[in-house]
Amino acid sequence: MRAVRLLAMRTFSSFATSFGGAVVALFLAASASSFAWHMRTGEGGMLPASAIWVLAAAPFLPVLAAALTMRTIAEERRSGALELLMSTAVREREMVAGKFVGSYAGLLLSIALYLAVPAMLSLFFHYKPGPASGSYSLAFIALALQGALWCAVGTASSACTTHPAIAFTASVLVCEGIPRALHSAAIAWLPAYRSAVATYLPEAHVYDMATGLVSTSAAISCVIWTGFALLFASKQVASLRFRHRGCNAVKLSSFTAVILAAVFSVLATALARRLDLSVELARPESGEAVSPRLYELLKRNTLGDLRAVCYVPQKTPAFRAADRLMRVMQNAARSAAGAEVRVEYVNPRWDLARSSRLSREGVKEGSIVLYSGRRREVAAASGGEDALAAALHRLLVPRRERHVCFIAGHGEADPESYDPVSGFSDIARELVRNGYTVSRLDLATLPAVPSDCSVMVMAGPRNPLPRVERELVDSWLRHGGRLLYLAHRAENGLEPWGAVVSDETAVPVRTSSGEDTVLSPSGGHAVTKPLVDGSVVLDKPLLVRPSATSSEGASAADRIVFTPLLSVRTNEVVAAALQRGVTANDIALRPTRIVVVGNDSFVMNGALGEKGAANRDFFLNAVEWLAGVDFASATSTSPLQLHLGMARESYVPFAVASAVGYPLFLFIVFAFAGRRRLNRP
Repeated sequence: MRAVRLLAMRTFSSFATSFGGAVVALFLAASASSFAWHMRTGEGGMLPASAIWVLAAAPFLPVLAAALTMRTIAEERRSGALELLMSTAVREREMVAGKFVGSYAGLLLSIALYLAVPAMLSLFFHYKPGPASGSYSLAFIALALQGALWCAVGTASSACTTHPAIAFTASVLVCEGIPRALHSAAIAWLPAYRSAVATYLPEAHVYDMATGLVSTSAAISCVIWTGFALLFASKQVASLRFRHRGCNAVKLSSFTAVILAAVFSVLATALARRLDLSVELARPESGEAVSPRLYELLKRNTLGDLRAVCYVPQKTPAFRAADRLMRVMQNAARSAAGAEVRVEYVNPRWDLARSSRLSREGVKEGSIVLYSGRRREVAAASGGEDALAAALHRLLVPRRERHVCFIAGHGEADPESYDPVSGFSDIARELVRNGYTVSRLDLATLPAVPSDCSVMVMAGPRNPLPRVERELVDSWLRHGGRLLYLAHRAENGLEPWGAVVSDETAVPVRTSSGEDTVLSPSGGHAVTKPLVDGSVVLDKPLLVRPSATSSEGASAADRIVFTPLLSVRTNEVVAAALQRGVTANDIALRPTRIVVVGNDSFVMNGALGEKGAANRDFFLNAVEWLAGVDFASATSTSPLQLHLGMARESYVPFAVASAVGYPLFLFIVFAFAGRRRLNRP
């Protein structure tokens, strides 16, 4: 052990040079650049910051390991120092272990230094929690496990050649190039592999651990193949000791040992995968196991006990996520309302009778089916908590509240259009998935607004409504109608109902692209209360002001309450909720409700696809409140959804500091330390 310790310290001390600093700096620059980019583009998505952190570093980790190990044995072979070392009492396995431990310590130090990159988030964006949370610890362990394997392969590659560049190239090809190329080819040409393995396995492993799902098979496989690579390296070094002595028996035994070790590693890996045990650990960021919306729906469940059937093949990656979702839903139902969600699993490969029954009902594989009495709703397992909450919403919301009518004929956005600039097909699909019926309504061809219209949407009319159509809308509103008005231009037609859309554009306080406005919803209304920690991004929104009609001089029955939903500043409102009528004393009275937003493009197809903000939830919450389903207006956002509120003036310094300044600073520190070590007498 003393020899291993001395060799490890010698290898690690050689790491603190200009070369080591350059290696660490390049690794940090590449990983931090990827991290900053994905944080920028992933805001509003389901990837937590810890998962982005680990996925940003995983592709560059084999390159780092190859750079740290390429000179460990190859350089000594070329200089003749290896023969001198082998003439001592140091054993081959001790020398390989010492070289491996020293290189691996350098890799762990590099990963630890990389933890400072997400720590900068607390400085620039006040993002909590920091990198000391449990999810970052699991992510660190995932990178450490894979890093051990990559360092072992790099050590074996260095033992096979006298040229460090060849060792570096071989290590990168074995660890990253060839496996990723084979995976891409299998995805393209093998449908069976494509249906069984969705993502590149090393990345899937680190992602699972970063999100709290620890797989024993993945960890054991890393340990097994690390041991095999080190055994191969030690046998390769041993062959160098006897290469000029003609010891054919020793060489044959070494070759046989390597072959048997490879067979054992393959069998042990297969056994570990067959006996895989997945343990879900707590996710510190969430505070809750499910999204607020799913929790609220389970809490307000008035249908009694629910039954959930997980119809997902157990050999597919989707089953693990679906099984995880079933467990957390059961726990949430118990804590929310004390109700039981009975979960059943139907394996299409084994439960042939039940699988055939579900197929006759029109249920496809990869679905989660919710039953309550004779009612049934189906959710795609790949949709996660959002799809499950939508299915539960369809079970709970009365069908009479499910019809959303988009006014047409005046240049409004079309809910059937897939145009990325002006289409509303994506948000219309979200409404349908939540159980609403969506249709286009041309008032010019009708004598009155249909009685089954629950919510009317005017999505940015370019032309004013004719007088006859406006009278139809006003009459419908007087009888308790519900209107969502998205303004494209100044509008005073809503003045009798308490609001006027000004032609003034709000001057942004926070911006993402320089032209849009990043807004934080206020928490005083049912539409925005679940979104107080989110950000809504509007492109050049118009100001919405209360009209004289909303003053307190009107009677209680006619008084219109103007409630700001989104404000740039105190007196600069860009979205507001209006309610006419008091229902406290007369529950039979259906109040008129209107939501006015001074922008019509924030939920268009292109905006939803490009901006990872709470725009979708804001629109859906407005529809829920207008439809009278106040309890379902909680956000569907997962507790692990990434939210930073990235503004351009903060993102640029963060990206530059993490991808350029920090690596350059560490390189200077390493260079200075290496120079002092060389000048030491």
